[in-house]
Amino acid sequence: LDSWFEAARTCQLLDDDSISFLKNVYRRSGLGNETCLPSSAHHVPPIRSLNLARTEAELIIFTVIDDLFAKTSIKPNKIDILIVNCSATTIIPSMTDMIINRYKLCSDIRNM
Repeated sequence: LDSWFEAARTCQLLDDDSISFLKNVYRRSGLGNETCLPSSAHHVPPIRSLNLARTEAELIIFTVIDDLFAKTSIKPNKIDILIVNCSATTIIPSMTDMIINRYKLCSDIRNM
């Protein structure tokens, strides 16, 4: 995180007050220099790309769901309701649509 904050300061993405505030929020949240940042944050200046955000979301979401299905032996066609919440990014198609399409969930699934 320190290197990201330094890049944000260098590129004038954030002012000193904002950086100080975010450092406190991250520290209190348990985040530190070993925290994994999105690949876009490893560039100076950070890359702001909807496609990159979507690729990262798919990687994380699909890995977690694959692991869940493997550990529980639940079949995708047995899922009636799907709720996905993410405050970090909004992508199109929605994350619920991505999951429904990837796992070929029931056509009458309730999604939010």
